[in-house]
Amino acid sequence: MGSFAVSTEDLQALVSSLSALVDELGQAGSFSPDVGSAGSPNVESSMQSFFSEWSDGLHKIQENIDEFTERLSVAAQKYQGTDSSIASAFGG
Repeated sequence: MGSFAVSTEDLQALVSSLSALVDELGQAGSFSPDVGSAGSPNVESSMQSFFSEWSDGLHKIQENIDEFTERLSVAAQKYQGTDSSIASAFGG
């Protein structure tokens, strides 16, 4: 029969790594070109449109990662609780 093992420490480490990634994505999405720096209204308009969509996309990715990390954290807590209950049941 197969076995199934979960490391709650590994889950929490993944939560920490993903949280750091969200912070990095936030910094990547904060870039905005200076008005007048492109020298052409058409280029500036295109750049503003690109960076606006870039920022929106990063924000959606951040929200998804935040939701995922929350679920991982809850899973780690539940696994830990289950392990503690089993240990208590066997006098450990």
